[in-house]
Amino acid sequence: MWTIDRETLPALELGAALLGSGGGGQTTLFRVLAEQAVREQGPVTVIDPSEAPDDVTVVHVGLVGAITAFAEKPLGGGEFTHAFTSLVPTGGGPHLVAGYEGAGANAFAGILVAAETGTPLLDVSGMGRALPRLDQTTYTAAGLSMSPFALIDTSGTLVRIDTATPSEAERLLRANTALLGGWASFAGYRLPIAQVRQHGVAGTLRAATDLGTALLEVDSTAKSVTGARHLASGRVIEVEWRHGSSFGAGSLTLRTADDQRVLRVEMQSEFLVVIDDGIPVATTPDIICLLDQRSLRPIQAERASVGSEVHVLTLGAPARWLEEDALPLVDPRAFGYSLDYVGL
Repeated sequence: MWTIDRETLPALELGAALLGSGGGGQTTLFRVLAEQAVREQGPVTVIDPSEAPDDVTVVHVGLVGAITAFAEKPLGGGEFTHAFTSLVPTGGGPHLVAGYEGAGANAFAGILVAAETGTPLLDVSGMGRALPRLDQTTYTAAGLSMSPFALIDTSGTLVRIDTATPSEAERLLRANTALLGGWASFAGYRLPIAQVRQHGVAGTLRAATDLGTALLEVDSTAKSVTGARHLASGRVIEVEWRHGSSFGAGSLTLRTADDQRVLRVEMQSEFLVVIDDGIPVATTPDIICLLDQRSLRPIQAERASVGSEVHVLTLGAPARWLEEDALPLVDPRAFGYSLDYVGL
């Protein structure tokens, strides 16, 4: 058991951005909202799945849709909590809250609910990193259902889907999110704690906080981040986006500082593949990160630009994603690349 307070949030934000792998949305606004919540309501208690009572049910929350739409139409107040409570039946026993993603901006959604309700926050997620689709979870890999799930907009409009297959749920989720203004607060994956223990990615928030703390303490080489593999450092010389898929696809080209190597990074919502001299050297589901050489802050895929001087790092994927039933959901082929997973 541990607590998240205002002093914890900067490291959590930085680590969550790293786990975003170039995606997951801008974290700053959500960190500010979390700071306000813990200032007004007090620190949030975080518990590991192993510490949770055996009779609890877990509801996972987060934002779905476009983070840019969220910036244009921010929270009116309590939307994540409203979504969470809509899935907690009267007399249905104790419930805990968790984030479905645990990376990027969504690392903070569970904190907001926990602060507003006094419900302990379970340190688990269904992804352990950022991913573009809500059916790309370790729960889906285990055959567990996203539904029932709820979507709520800033005016309080609620859409609830009680039964749907993973592919149906994803289509319904995207269609209704568009109708609700481009983003919505989500609550779903309502699961018994036993299933969460077996199939969730435990310790996501702790991992993000530890990564952020380590990055705040390293020198400008960024080569000593715990658990990270340094692939290259250099200057971005080309960025190309190819629109047409649901999330867009692109690539950036990096020339190393010694002019000896040229790397290509394939990207969609996240950085997905690194190719060095024609050879794939890192792929999803491992977490590919680009850091600005001066600030050591993660760079988002959509903000990568020519002239940027960056470090390219990879972090190992959560172990659950490397299991046989889960890997096909998140390997390069799941994103349209004719490549097998290349491990660290």
